[in-house]
Amino acid sequence: MLPGMSFVGLLAYVARFDGWGAWGAAPLLLVPVLLSLPITGAGLMRWRRARARGESGVVSALLTLTAAIPLLWLGWRLIVS
Repeated sequence: MLPGMSFVGLLAYVARFDGWGAWGAAPLLLVPVLLSLPITGAGLMRWRRARARGESGVVSALLTLTAAIPLLWLGWRLIVS
């Protein structure tokens, strides 16, 4: 939850700037992306373990997807740009 919330907050902060100011503040968006990497990795391992035990991994999958929002956004921006 923390990477997603910090990402939304920093995205709103960066959007306040115009021109070069936005370019200067944009590296702040890397903080939630780097924060979401280990959380997403741990969530994927937890989801895989739950599936191997025959349990429903819906909660783990949803939490992992929530933690991966900054990573998905960065991937989308890299593909589109």
